[in-house]
Amino acid sequence: MITAPRYIGGAHDFDVMCGQLGMQCVTTLLEVSPATVRRWRQENAKVPRAAVLALFWETHWGRAIVDSHNAYERQLLHRQIIGLKKENARLRALSEKLMYTGDFGAANEPILRF
Repeated sequence: MITAPRYIGGAHDFDVMCGQLGMQCVTTLLEVSPATVRRWRQENAKVPRAAVLALFWETHWGRAIVDSHNAYERQLLHRQIIGLKKENARLRALSEKLMYTGDFGAANEPILRF
């Protein structure tokens, strides 16, 4: 699961993200008026953490976290695929070996069959 850093959520973070994304983008993403964004950007303003987190994932910092997580997942899945391919090859070889083994009967089989 991908989570945002715990330190994200203050007015300063919101101001930095607004500067990066631009006012039009912020108002569109958060579906708030420009006046609300201006009020949040004022000094000592109480910015909702949800608004800051929503913007975080649209910044290059949030996208970098997602990209990093996806790269790790790809590597992990690639290693699992390689392991499964090796296991599949081993089981196929064992199956081939067992198919070519002759049927010599069991040691406790009766000698005479009627």
